Amino acid sequence: MIRPHTCPENRVRYTASLIGAQGSAPDVLIFVDYECPYCRAVDQTLRDLTIEDDLTFGVLHFPLSIHQGAEKAALVAICAELSGTFSAVHDFLMTDVSWMLGDQEGERASFMVPESQEDCTTSQLARDVLKEHRMLAELVGVRSTPTFITRNGVLRGALSKQEIRGLR
Repeated sequence: MIRPHTCPENRVRYTASLIGAQGSAPDVLIFVDYECPYCRAVDQTLRDLTIEDDLTFGVLHFPLSIHQGAEKAALVAICAELSGTFSAVHDFLMTDVSWMLGDQEGERASFMVPESQEDCTTSQLARDVLKEHRMLAELVGVRSTPTFITRNGVLRGALSKQEIRGLR
């Protein structure tokens, strides 16, 4: 479930999905956009570091307006968190491009949203979480994805494994 945490930057409360050890505060926050190629590139590195270095990442959503399906993808991920399936949905959105491809008429492929979550993507709760993430992004100066937030500041871009290790 979505849990409240405190942003290391300036002690602002927020909610985030976790990659890594569940039930602990994240070591590093990361703002993502599921259509961002740099976010997709760094995602496997994050997963590796949860195992190799026992790091926990807090995922916050910052869908960029240039990405047509990013907002709906963020809402699907938030709904997955609410139902306890975030990890599987996050993995799908980050690794499978099929959801980003259009059909012959140029329409976006439909998301694989379980029927039980169909109303969630339009629910006020999911939209409120996304709004909270956008407000936090504005507060700490997020302009692009991926953006990492740590006690030591804000870093942008697809960082290397060594650079991410240094964020701790």
